[in-house]
Amino acid sequence: RFVFARVFLVMLILATPLLADEVGLVRVGENWRYFKGAAEPSPLPGAWQQVAFDDASWFVGRSGFSAGFGTFVEATQLPDMLFSYTSVYFRGNFVVRDPAQIKWLVLRIDYSGGFVAYLNGREIARRNLDGSTGSPVPHGVVATSSRPRGQPEEIDVSAFRAALNTGTNILA
Repeated sequence: RFVFARVFLVMLILATPLLADEVGLVRVGENWRYFKGAAEPSPLPGAWQQVAFDDASWFVGRSGFSAGFGTFVEATQLPDMLFSYTSVYFRGNFVVRDPAQIKWLVLRIDYSGGFVAYLNGREIARRNLDGSTGSPVPHGVVATSSRPRGQPEEIDVSAFRAALNTGTNILA
């Protein structure tokens, strides 16, 4: 769940196998499913974060995403965001052949407002949104502060390696 104060985010999650080769599990420019947050993305809270959730009716766009104003122009523009909705929900899938080989996970994200990131339904990072870990954030909530774009944050989420599945995984 991502809430924008102004623009957007680009995200990348990296895994480093025991051989110390960096492998991008989710790369910049890949297609993501997204839902414009004028309403909740699923009838059951948190269902949209799960691997089994059917997102076939969601829009598809290449990352990064932008509200279409400001100096940053991204691959997918959301020009109707201003005054229409404050949040956008994203889902990107990736495949892991052997989770035991993953030594580190790093979430690299460029955002201007706030976000909550989930790995297979488990919250792994939260910035600028009120609430404790695991608490849902309603679709109309705005970020508590903003930050400058163009300076991605790298967040060590290695503690959540156990949330990886063999096969398909979802970063939401």
